[in-house]
Amino acid sequence: MPVLPQKFRKNHILSPIGWIYGIATGIRNFMFDCSLKKETAFSVPVINIGNITVGGTGKTPHTEYLIELLKDKHHIAVLSRGYKRRTKGFVLAQAGCNAETIGDEPFQIYCKYPDITVAVCENRVQGINTLLASVHPDMVILDDAYQHRYVKPGVNIMLTDFNRFILFDSLIPAGRLRESKKGIRRADIVVVTKCPENVDTGTVTDMLRKYTSASILFSRFVYRNLEKFNGNALIGFDGVSDKDSILLVSGIANPSVLIDKLRKHTDNIQVIQYADHHRFSDKDLALIENRYQILKQNTVGKTYVFTTQKDAARLRSFNTLPSFAENLWVVPIKVDFIGENISDYLSKLDCQP
Repeated sequence: MPVLPQKFRKNHILSPIGWIYGIATGIRNFMFDCSLKKETAFSVPVINIGNITVGGTGKTPHTEYLIELLKDKHHIAVLSRGYKRRTKGFVLAQAGCNAETIGDEPFQIYCKYPDITVAVCENRVQGINTLLASVHPDMVILDDAYQHRYVKPGVNIMLTDFNRFILFDSLIPAGRLRESKKGIRRADIVVVTKCPENVDTGTVTDMLRKYTSASILFSRFVYRNLEKFNGNALIGFDGVSDKDSILLVSGIANPSVLIDKLRKHTDNIQVIQYADHHRFSDKDLALIENRYQILKQNTVGKTYVFTTQKDAARLRSFNTLPSFAENLWVVPIKVDFIGENISDYLSKLDCQP
């Protein structure tokens, strides 16, 4: 049976503060719309991917999808803010960098695509100009810059999480919107992410049509074989039995989709949940080790520690890890579009791969 997004709880007591926040962001957007604030266009195609909500909508996996789609025919540069890095200004990813120097998501992309130029800079205009002058890309992908309006992109891609559907949300702090739902109208392509396979695409499209005439696509996450944190070993999810135990270490916005996936193989799951982009400390590692050892002693089968690609990128900042690293496995994901995919729409927007 076709599935629609479900409404969720919001803090209506905080709505008046959200209204004030909405007025402030509305004034800012009005200034860009009326050219009172300057948007800079560039001589190469710029694809911008992001959202207007706080929390994960799948920006990095969708950025990686675009890289896979375009990398063989374009000299791509990926530019990100580098959230929670310890550096400032423009930094080019290169040997010796880590999540501390360029941020966890750019470092994840750099590790997966070492032949692609990856850089970070808070000032996206400055960052693009530096890239054009130094490495001469013929295409730039902006990761998480939908609200950074100082750059005028050739293609604006906005993501919304099916499980936290944008039309049911409210402005922060009552909800997670960083600006009014009217911000959808800036998008050339809207992607509803993390969808179930039986999503009712027609009804959801009709709901979004009240706000946008953009192309509307639907995607889901597909989990690939688990990768050993230290080494090249792979195992499939089917290799996990109901006698095995999993300690999931998660510092992403919403791990519920992953947890649901794991429960199809075993109910023996414990979760250590941190905030999105959490910077691990020695105390955190000691806690993970302690929980791992207790779980190992009480498990009939094997004991695994699973983590996400983004969390793994941050864990690699440590020179050594406790013994749980011997059974630490990374859960890779890729984006799969339901029905039409994004390549045809990029073609229409003069970004043919």
